[in-house]
Amino acid sequence: MTKAIKPGTAEPNPFTEVQKKIASICRQLNIPEGISARLQVCESEFIVNFPLLMDDGSYKIFTGYRIQHNDKAQLTSVMENAFAEVLDVSERRDVEMRDAAYMLAIQRVASAMMIRGIYP
Repeated sequence: MTKAIKPGTAEPNPFTEVQKKIASICRQLNIPEGISARLQVCESEFIVNFPLLMDDGSYKIFTGYRIQHNDKAQLTSVMENAFAEVLDVSERRDVEMRDAAYMLAIQRVASAMMIRGIYP
């Protein structure tokens, strides 16, 4: 079942929504605006457009996205440790797990950027 969109309104854009979430979390964590702006840009993206034959015989072009910020090996242990850390932040700050994960990730990247002198 598809969600109805009101006439005259744009369909929600997941990437834009993530950018808004990152900006919001950065404000909560008092992360400098320059670092917040940098965090909202991905390292690489792969965009693919492909035609699909619809039931009515017409073709419609669909776009697929793969956005990548970085790669990590040893996914199992990384995920187990990450879950424990996110749960801890969620409980200490009394926020949902998703927001806790954003807080933890943004704080780490922002700290690294400041240490490395990447912040303008």
